[in-house]
Amino acid sequence: AVWDRHLALWPQDDLATLNRGLALQGLALQLEAAGRDSSAAFDRALSDLNQARAARPGNLAILHSIGLARLFQGQSVQARGGDPAPSWKGALATLDAALQGRTDWLPALNTRAAVLRMLGELAREHGQDPLPFYRRALADLDQALAQDANYFEARTSRGSTRQSLAAWRAALQEEAGADFAAAIQDHDAAVRQRPDNPEALAARGLALSSMGEAEAAAGRDALPILERALADLDAALKRAPAFLLARNNRGNLLCALADAEFAAGRDGRPSFERSIADFDELLRLNPDLTLGWLNRAAAMLQSGSAREARGEDGRPAFRRALADLDEALRRKPKWRAAHFNRGEAHLDLGTSETKRGGTGLEDFKRALADLDEAIRLGPGVATAWRERGAVRWALVAAEKAEKQGEEVGGQGPAGAGVAGAAGAAGA
Repeated sequence: AVWDRHLALWPQDDLATLNRGLALQGLALQLEAAGRDSSAAFDRALSDLNQARAARPGNLAILHSIGLARLFQGQSVQARGGDPAPSWKGALATLDAALQGRTDWLPALNTRAAVLRMLGELAREHGQDPLPFYRRALADLDQALAQDANYFEARTSRGSTRQSLAAWRAALQEEAGADFAAAIQDHDAAVRQRPDNPEALAARGLALSSMGEAEAAAGRDALPILERALADLDAALKRAPAFLLARNNRGNLLCALADAEFAAGRDGRPSFERSIADFDELLRLNPDLTLGWLNRAAAMLQSGSAREARGEDGRPAFRRALADLDEALRRKPKWRAAHFNRGEAHLDLGTSETKRGGTGLEDFKRALADLDEAIRLGPGVATAWRERGAVRWALVAAEKAEKQGEEVGGQGPAGAGVAGAAGAAGA
C-alpha cells in the first residue's frame, strides 16, 4: 500500500516500481506458504519487475529478481495442477541474459541451476531426456562453489541435482552409486554447515530415500538407508511442521519403507498408516496441492497391493486411490502420471474382482482408456506401454469370462448362480 500511494504521486519512479515488485513477490510467497492463491500477486510482481527492467535494461539485480519470480511462479502453477513450463522457460531466458559474459554473479548462477533442475524434472515427467538440463545445472553449481566453497544454497542445490541425476540413471538401470554418493556428500556438508536447517535435513532425507528405493529395485537390502532417510525427514518436520515438501517426501518414503519391511519379513502396515497420515495432513494444510492427491493415491495403491499379497481384500484401498486420482485429474486433466496411476488402480481393482468371482471387465476397460491417455501424453515412458500390454491381456480374459457367463446364463437355473456370485462380488 505504501508503494501504491507513492507511485500514484510519482508514477515514473522506476526504483519505487522495482520495490513494489519485490514486495509483491514477497506477498506471493507468503500466500503460498499459507496455502492461498498467489497467482494475482505473482502477475503483479512480474509486471512491476518487467517495467523496472525496461527502465534499467542492464541491471543484473532486476534480471535476477525476474528470474526468481518466474521460478517461484512456476512452482506455484505446478502445485495447483497447471503447466509450469512457460514460467520456467521465461526464467531461464532472463537468467541467461543476466549471466551473459558474467561468471561471478553467484546468486544468479544458483537460481539458474534451480530452474534447469526443474526443467529436467519436467522433461523426465514427460518421458523426455533430462540430462542436458541436469548437466547445465551442475556446471553452474560447480562454478558457484569454486568461487565460494561455503555457499550453503549452492551446496544443497548441487546435492539435490546430483540426486535427480542418480535417480534418473537408476530408473534406466544404469550404475548410479557414484552419483548418489556425491549427492549425499554435498548434503552431509550442508548439514554440517547448518545442522538445524530443515531444508538441508529434508534434502538429505530425500537423497537417501531415492538411493534406498534404487537399492530395493536392484534387490538389495534398503532398510538401513531408508531408516536414515526417515530420521532426517522426522528431524526436518520436528523443526518445521508446516514444511509441505518434507511432509510429502516423508509420505513417499514411508511407502518405500513399508515395502522394504514386508520384504524383510517385518510388518509394514504401521509405515503405510503413517504415510497416509502424512498425506492427510498435507492435504489438510493445502488441499490445492495436486501432488498430495497423486501421492496419497499411490500410498493407497501400495497398501492395497500389500493386502492382496497377504490374501486380504485390497479393494477398499484401491477405491480410495481412485477417488484421489479422480480429484487429481479434475484439477490437472492432462497429467500423465495421474492417468498412469489411475490405470494401475483400475487394473488392480479389476484383478481383485476376478479373485472374488467377478470379471473386472469395466475396470479393465477404464484402465485401458487411462493408459492410452498416459501414452498419448508421454509416449517415451516405457512402463506405460508395458502396463497397457498387461491390461489388454486382462481385458481379453475378462471378455471371455463375461461371454462364458452369458452362455451359461442362457441355459437356465445354472446361470443364476454365476450371475449371483458376480453380483455379490461387485457389491
